[in-house]
Amino acid sequence: MKPFVIANDAGPSQSHTPPCHIPCQHAPVPWPPLTGAPLPSAHLAYGVREKLATYAFAIEHPDGGPKARGFAVILGITAAHLDHLAEQLEARLSTELVTAVRHNSPYGYLCEVLVPIHGVDRYRTRRRTVVTSWELRASGASPRLVTIYIKD
Repeated sequence: MKPFVIANDAGPSQSHTPPCHIPCQHAPVPWPPLTGAPLPSAHLAYGVREKLATYAFAIEHPDGGPKARGFAVILGITAAHLDHLAEQLEARLSTELVTAVRHNSPYGYLCEVLVPIHGVDRYRTRRRTVVTSWELRASGASPRLVTIYIKD
């Protein structure tokens, strides 16, 4: 697979063909990441369940607590529904586009991806946009979930 170059306002970007240990059809990804493009290496994303359990659903966490209450009140999603939210994120991450990119020195880049999420139980007909932020430390690196919350 030959890498390609995507131009943006700053000129041509470097490109990278992600490593694949099995035959796949993943397109080369631009570096640095670009808004309007898929999240680079989305199929390798990690940290979703850990971030949900220790942060986004942790009522006692100083930063995660308000997010946990928001998920519960707006979508009926609590720590008991961790798999529900994780599966929706993992299923949609490859199809949603990056909406913002921010340099996060010295840790690479943060990429924002907006993901539509359905609620549970009596909230199952509700759908809200959830903001996710993914850290990419280098070209070809697996994205790691760093924050998640319901968009206002």
